[in-house]
Amino acid sequence: MKILTLNLILPLLFLLVLDLKELDAGNTCRKQNSAAGGRQQLNKGKKPMKAGEEIEFNSTELLLVKPPIYNGKEGNVKIFHAIWPEKGRCVAIKFLIKNSDETKNAVRKEIAVLEHFYGPGENKKINGPIRIVEYFGHEEKTVQIGIHSLEFESIVLELGEMNLLKYYNKSKKSQKNIAKHLTQILISAAEALKQLHDENIAHLDIKPENFVGTNVSDQSVLPVFKLIDFGTCEFMENHYIKSLTKEIFGTDVYIAPEIDRMEEYKQVIK
Repeated sequence: MKILTLNLILPLLFLLVLDLKELDAGNTCRKQNSAAGGRQQLNKGKKPMKAGEEIEFNSTELLLVKPPIYNGKEGNVKIFHAIWPEKGRCVAIKFLIKNSDETKNAVRKEIAVLEHFYGPGENKKINGPIRIVEYFGHEEKTVQIGIHSLEFESIVLELGEMNLLKYYNKSKKSQKNIAKHLTQILISAAEALKQLHDENIAHLDIKPENFVGTNVSDQSVLPVFKLIDFGTCEFMENHYIKSLTKEIFGTDVYIAPEIDRMEEYKQVIK
């Protein structure tokens, strides 16, 4: 019981430390410039940019903006908006507490997928832009809390403006030709999923919240939605998933019926 309590309390203490100081993100980043390839640029306007809490990531300075833009339900994931002065842009930094074998495995899978598309020897077979969220690296660290140590991973990614579900709810109130507009949006989301499947990778948690728009605020172009969150991914062998027998992955309302029934899942998915 004592070990279980520590496993619950230590991540919460670490994440509380990240949340101690509230910062105003209002003037840190303006919305993306579509001419810059969908990348958020630092505010070049008249108002001075307010500094965030400085952290070090792979010997590079990042400025953390609080509060977090995402809190994991189990308390072991937080995502922050961060400023990268050296590159003159905004990014997302994802902190994952590796306090269980399950989260360690999820971190390993996420990094493996991102490295597959953006790491050393990155994939060159994809024609056109990559629809997987852009990845800038990861770093493993250990922090000391009293006599206990806590291992966590930080991953720096492209900063998305809005997920697909929020975009849909917003668009249906403002767009006149909503069906045609959303069809075009869903095509870009489908392209992201196809890129993943073409690399023999199954996501296993496909839902609107796992697609983020990177140029939503630019009204002159159609938003591009990219795929995120690869902690449940599986690399396929001979186009089969062999490691999912009797395991349930995904989100309840979107989960495939055969997985929900806990049937053996060895069907061809390509």
